[in-house]
Amino acid sequence: MPDGNGRQLLDYVRTRPADRPPFILITGQTDMRPGDIPAGIDELLLKPIEIRDLMKIISRYAPAR
Repeated sequence: MPDGNGRQLLDYVRTRPADRPPFILITGQTDMRPGDIPAGIDELLLKPIEIRDLMKIISRYAPAR
C-alpha cells in the first residue's frame, strides 16, 4: 500500500459504523493464527490462499440472491 500499511487501514476500519462491509485480512505472516485476529477483522486467510477458502468466506458474507 503506497499510502500506508495494514495497521493504519485496520484502525480506519474500526472507526466505521457497524454496518460496514466485512474486513478480510490476507497476510503472509505465517505466525498469525485465527486466535490472534485483531479486533475489527472478520476473517483471516494466510498466504498462499486457497481459492476455495476465499470463496467460502465470500459466500458467508454475500447477500442471498
